Amino acid sequence: MDSRDTFMGGDSMLQRNQNRNLPIKKYKNKKHGFFKEIRINFWLYLLILPAILFALIFRYLPMVGITIAFQDYNPIKGIFGSKFIGFSNFRYFFRGSQWF
Repeated sequence: MDSRDTFMGGDSMLQRNQNRNLPIKKYKNKKHGFFKEIRINFWLYLLILPAILFALIFRYLPMVGITIAFQDYNPIKGIFGSKFIGFSNFRYFFRGSQWF
């Protein structure tokens, strides 16, 4: 083998490797449960935990407040205690003369 084989394209090296009849290891696709997967890759899941918490706290939790638009909101009763009125607030807003 000369230096051109490894640095200049390596075509002859590739042909040499294809001509060998080496046994290929076949790995069985082992399936295991959820908790075993967590145990095996614990540190990887721990690394992604801050990103998941960030998304839950700052992206999805504020969406609960959107329900105020569809309620006859009463601050004393709170978001979950106020009466649901649907699109009545939107109808009232768009029927007004100054919304445009």
